[in-house]
Amino acid sequence: MVWLYIRLMQCSVCRNAHASQPTLAWAFVCTYNTPVTEQILQTKLYIPPVRAGVVSRSRLWQRLEQAAQARLLLISAPAGFGKTTLLAGWLASRETVPVAWLTLDEGDNDPNRFYAYLVACLQQIGPIMGRGVLDLLRSSELAAPRAESVVTMLLNEITQHNQTGILVLDDYHVIKHEAIHRAMQFWLDNQPPGFQLALTSRTTPPLALPRLRVRHGLLEIDAEELRFTPAEAAEFLNQAMKLDLTSADVSRLVERTEGWIASIQLAALSLQSNPDPHGFILGFTGDDRFVMDYLMEEVLQRQPGYIRDFLLQTSILGRLNVQLCNAVTGQVGGQQILEDLDRRNLFVAPLDNRRHWYRYHQLFAEFLRAQLERTSPDEGILLHKRASRWYAANGYPTEAVDHALWAGDFSAAADLIAAIADDILWREGQFATLLRWIESLPVHIRNSHAHLGLIGAWALYASGQWDAMEQEFPRLERLMEAEADPLLAARFRGELLVLRAERAIFRSDIAQALHLFQQAE
Repeated sequence: MVWLYIRLMQCSVCRNAHASQPTLAWAFVCTYNTPVTEQILQTKLYIPPVRAGVVSRSRLWQRLEQAAQARLLLISAPAGFGKTTLLAGWLASRETVPVAWLTLDEGDNDPNRFYAYLVACLQQIGPIMGRGVLDLLRSSELAAPRAESVVTMLLNEITQHNQTGILVLDDYHVIKHEAIHRAMQFWLDNQPPGFQLALTSRTTPPLALPRLRVRHGLLEIDAEELRFTPAEAAEFLNQAMKLDLTSADVSRLVERTEGWIASIQLAALSLQSNPDPHGFILGFTGDDRFVMDYLMEEVLQRQPGYIRDFLLQTSILGRLNVQLCNAVTGQVGGQQILEDLDRRNLFVAPLDNRRHWYRYHQLFAEFLRAQLERTSPDEGILLHKRASRWYAANGYPTEAVDHALWAGDFSAAADLIAAIADDILWREGQFATLLRWIESLPVHIRNSHAHLGLIGAWALYASGQWDAMEQEFPRLERLMEAEADPLLAARFRGELLVLRAERAIFRSDIAQALHLFQQAE
C-alpha cells in the first residue's frame, strides 16, 4: 500500500483573505496497488513493412516527391484504397529521411495518451525529444496541459536540434477529440522548416485545409488517384498473384471494381482457385459492399475449417501475436497459421520486421467480426474474456479493460479499473479514458465501488467538469456510509471533503473551503 501526499491548495486568495489561518491543505490519497505504468505499444510506432512484390506506384511517389515544400501530406480515401501501403512504400524508398510513424486507434482520443504516443514516435528520430513533455504529463498538477503548451515544447526541441523529418499519423480518422485537432492545427501553423506532417485518413480531417491550399502548403491524394490503373492492376494480378489474365480481362475487372484495390484483391483470391477466370470476370459486377461481402464469404468458405475458426476467433483482436492468438483460440498452432496467412497475402499484414505482431486488413476484420456475431455471438463473449485475461497477465492493462467491457464482464472490468485507476489518473493523466471506462459500467457495479466513485469524481474535476463532479457528491456520501471497513471509510470521507473544498474554491467560498480542508486533515 503506497501513500501519496498531494498538495491541493496554496492559493494567493486564501493568503490575502485569511492571513492568520493555515492556507496549505494536504490530503492523503491511497493507491491500492503498486503503480503500473502503461506500456507504449511499440507496434504502433513501426512503419509497416513493405511486402515483397508490392505494386510499384511510381506515379504517386513522384507526386509525393514533388511536395518537398508542403507542410501537410494528406492521403484521404475510404477503407481498402491502399493509403498506408502507398505511404509506407514511398518512405521505404527514401532511406535517408528520418520518419516518426504513429498508427492511431480509438483509445488515442485521450489527449494525454495521444501526447505520450506522439513523444514516443518522435523519439524514434530523436531519442531525447519530448522529455519535458513527459515531465509535464507526469506532473502532480491534475489539470490536463493545454494542447498549445505540449506542441510548443515539442516544436522548440525540433528547432533547437535542427531536426528534419516526417511525422506520420496513420488512421487519423479515428481521432474525434477537439483538443487533439487543436494540437495538430497548432503544429501545422508552427511547424519548423525541414519537417512535414503526413496523415492518412478515411475522412477529411477538421484542420484549416483551405488556408494551406492557398499557401501551396498542402499535397492531397484522394480515392480517385489511389485507384489502380489497368497497368497497376495487371502487375498485381499477373505478377504478384500469378493469375496470367489477358489484358482485356484485367481492364474489365478494373472497370467493374472502379479500381478499388480491396475489391481487386478479393477478386484475385477468388480467381486463384477458379477453373474459369474469364467467366468469373464476365459475371462480376459492381464494387459495392454487397459484392465485398460476397467475395469475402467466398474466400472464407474456401479455407480449411481450422483456418476459418482461427480467422473468426482472432477477429476480435486489433493486433495479433502468436501467444495472444493461442490464448484466445485455446489452440497452439498460431505461429504456423499466421505465417501461412502472411505468405498467401490473405488480408494479414506484419506490423514489425520480426513478424512478431500482425493485424488484419480493417475491411476483412470488420467482415469477420460480423460473421462471428451472426453465427456465434456467445463465443465472442468468451473470446473477449480470454483476451482480457491475456492482456492483464502480460502488462497491457488498457487493452485488458477494453476487452472485459466488450465481453460484458463488468465485474471483472471494474476490478481491473480499480487496480490501475490511480495510476491512470495520477501518473498517466488519462482522464478521458478513465471516464469512458467508468461510464461504461452498469449503475449497480459503479455503486459497489467507492474507490472507483472517488476516482471518477477526481477525473471529472481534472477535466473541468465541476458541476458533474458536484452531482456525484450525494452518491459518494452513500458509498461512504455503506463502506464496511472503518479505516477505508475514513480515508474515502477525507477525499470527499477535499473534493467539496475544491468545489468551494471555484465558487470563491474560501472560508468554506478552508473549513472543509481542515476537516479533511
